Amino acid sequence: MSFGKCKSKEANDLSGQAALFFLIKWAKGNGIEYLDYGLCSPFLKDGLFAYKKEWGMSICSRPECFASALKLFSVDEACLSFLQGNPFVVLDGGKLKVVAFLGYKPIAQEIQQILSDYLLSGLESVLAVTCFKKSAAPESPTANLVACRDTRIFNCLSDFCILMSPRGFSTEVFELTKSPAKCRM
Repeated sequence: MSFGKCKSKEANDLSGQAALFFLIKWAKGNGIEYLDYGLCSPFLKDGLFAYKKEWGMSICSRPECFASALKLFSVDEACLSFLQGNPFVVLDGGKLKVVAFLGYKPIAQEIQQILSDYLLSGLESVLAVTCFKKSAAPESPTANLVACRDTRIFNCLSDFCILMSPRGFSTEVFELTKSPAKCRM
């Protein structure tokens, strides 16, 4: 007789999910409002981050947490490809925000999809960095995006944009929030 392990692979795959579900159910039933599931990487597409997102967990800043750093040794198309595939969370002026690199300048209809994909519970806004070849630039800019110059991280992102410009890229930084009036570039 074996305890804690099923012979069925499907049942084994779901046993961890069931344990988490019943732990949350038990905690709610006993008046516990907060469960700390620990730290994870700031990259939104990291496996642990994605798993926690599936469970509806929220993001919070913890002062005792370690700091992560991302150092780019060369700013080129390979670096840009990595950044476009890996949006990440930053702490900017005491507020948690997502930095997402886009290969296009979003139009009004795409902004809602970007917010839906990236603006999770506990996050203030999405800093969208558009970076695309100048020949692929849209003819008419998105009307409701306004300059994003009042964030601490703006200078860092602006430096990246300046480095990409001589390589034939058009770059801009937008701050997207749920309120359309607050979309800033």
